[in-house]
Amino acid sequence: MILVLRRWTKYGNDGSMQEVPSAEAIKKSVEKVGYKNILLDSAQTTIFLRKEGMKIGFGSIGKGYAADQGKMIAQKAGIMAGIGLSESAIH
Repeated sequence: MILVLRRWTKYGNDGSMQEVPSAEAIKKSVEKVGYKNILLDSAQTTIFLRKEGMKIGFGSIGKGYAADQGKMIAQKAGIMAGIGLSESAIH
């Protein structure tokens, strides 16, 4: 259900969606998701996406990096426990 609400909220708050997507629409929306459909060739330094229409978003990488840096700064300041919140994750 979280996936449904995230996609509905993300794509629906412009008024284009009037209802929660059907199970079929949800299934179709995630068929191009998954690291197993990404081929990395270190010898050629290339990335191949197996399914047409796949995309890679690097936003999570940036959020993870920022969270790691924040944790490091907090630990250097003597803070050893805490919860950090971002739009899509709890660290």
